[in-house]
Amino acid sequence: MPRKKPRWAAPINPSLEQIAALHPDLVLVTKDLNRLETVHALDNLGIPSYATDPHTVNDIIASAKKLADLFGVPEAGTSVAG
Repeated sequence: MPRKKPRWAAPINPSLEQIAALHPDLVLVTKDLNRLETVHALDNLGIPSYATDPHTVNDIIASAKKLADLFGVPEAGTSVAG
């Protein structure tokens, strides 16, 4: 049975305390859902974030490739793009 992922309210107003408690290496945010204030708050807590805003298939492919590079698995990005 799949493990449930924890939720911390809506993406528009997440619990920064709960996110910080996880000690993430990186938080993924979207420009359409997450507020700029949230990104600044993460930065003030020393938590890096990466924002993406894909609207087309090509944008999604490019974003997947960039994320794969950020995660140190560029071959996965190449595979997804294919």
